[in-house]
Amino acid sequence: MLQILGAVLVISSSTALGIAGRQKLVKRTNIINEWISAIDFITAEIDQNHTPIPDILHMLSEQNDSPLKSLFAEMLKRINVQHELSFSYHWHTTIRDLASSLNMENDEIETLRNTATYLGRYQADMQISGLLHTRSKLVSIQNSAVQALKNKGSVYRMCGIAAGIITVLMIV
Repeated sequence: MLQILGAVLVISSSTALGIAGRQKLVKRTNIINEWISAIDFITAEIDQNHTPIPDILHMLSEQNDSPLKSLFAEMLKRINVQHELSFSYHWHTTIRDLASSLNMENDEIETLRNTATYLGRYQADMQISGLLHTRSKLVSIQNSAVQALKNKGSVYRMCGIAAGIITVLMIV
């Protein structure tokens, strides 16, 4: 009876590890998609309404369903507390500091941090051009992330199950 319980626990834990690996890939694709939506929103606000960046950040920080809500709220808080520092600095450091909690990888982190070089600095046309370039890079990163999910997602899950079964067979 104890061996059966141990076998179930080993298989369950290794399966959970496999599923967690897959979930990490799913979360990454979702976050990249949220960033693309945020970049589209920022672009539209700058282009159509000429909305100032702090107001855009405020609007983004009030979106109820976005996982990026906390990032934009933190960025806005930092801007209000340390208003003598540039917007670029706050954008750069907030993304750097919160990237791991959002499950972002180096490609999207660098792409988004590079956005700080032009966002809020130049004329609206130049900002929009830079945002469109950032968007195209994020779409490319998203395509590779979706491909990785398709290729590796089920592999992670199955490897977790297989590792559990093999471990149980070795123990028994």
